[in-house]
Amino acid sequence: MLLGGCGETEPDTVKAALVISGGPILTMEGDTPSYAEAVLVRDGKIAFVGSEAEAKRQAGSGAELKDLAGKVMLPGFIDPHSHFMDSLTMSDRVNVSAPPVGPASTPDEIVAVLRNPL
Repeated sequence: MLLGGCGETEPDTVKAALVISGGPILTMEGDTPSYAEAVLVRDGKIAFVGSEAEAKRQAGSGAELKDLAGKVMLPGFIDPHSHFMDSLTMSDRVNVSAPPVGPASTPDEIVAVLRNPL
């Protein structure tokens, strides 16, 4: 016996495009800072950086518009440095930091950690 069924399929969730404009947008493209008029974001990713007119054209009529109201938009900055060598020298130390870094929230807890460091 072969059974088949027709079920409703959920529609694809389509995020509206977002056009950000209305303030200086620093791109950091090239050797010197440069600025753009607008950024187009589609599906959570930057799809276009350039003129406001072109960003709106590419976004389409249903786009959400975000006005920076003269505020500056900067790229995300990532600080990739670490203190790896410092972590090696700290392996024999007792952690008496407060949560979430360490277990000690009160003076009594600090004393308990110092008495039983492991």
